[in-house]
Amino acid sequence: MELRITHRTTPLTEAMKTYITEKFMKFEKRVDQAEVFDVIYTAQVQNKGVNEDHKIEVMCKSKGKFVKVEKEGADFYNLVDNIEKVLRMELNKVKNA
Repeated sequence: MELRITHRTTPLTEAMKTYITEKFMKFEKRVDQAEVFDVIYTAQVQNKGVNEDHKIEVMCKSKGKFVKVEKEGADFYNLVDNIEKVLRMELNKVKNA
């Protein structure tokens, strides 16, 4: 499995990259049919007063089906946790289909 992490507007810190990697590499054991996970991080800090400062999109192809999860939130780490849970559910749907 390949994990590609990209960012828009604001670079990710090493701690943020490590956290994303730790969360999404768990799928390597569960979903061997997913070849590539694309994680795109966008910081929306330039819009002052916006509560949803972070946006993360995760895309992968599993069993020939495209899975995409996109979330926005104020806390980066909480957002990654939520995306990991939703992605797990979506991949289970694909696996059981």
